[in-house]
Amino acid sequence: PGSFLQWRACWRVFKTAAIMLGAARMGPLDAYQYKIERLAQEYVGGSDGVLWGLFLTVENRARDRYAATLRDKAERGLQLPPGCKLPF
Repeated sequence: PGSFLQWRACWRVFKTAAIMLGAARMGPLDAYQYKIERLAQEYVGGSDGVLWGLFLTVENRARDRYAATLRDKAERGLQLPPGCKLPF
């Protein structure tokens, strides 16, 4: 998204879909939106140009790193211990 207002519109669509599909709860999604709004106001202000692009890049990298960490933990949790076999 090219501006915070566009980001917020996209986020609202994502949030609605995630809640409808049961992929996430409203509380954490609202908290994330509030945090992004607060950070954008503090560091980007009314600028939707270069500063918004930089802010969005940093946010994407942080989210990607967090998602990779969660994925790694989930994959480790799905690995069976040595000698353990599934019953089917």
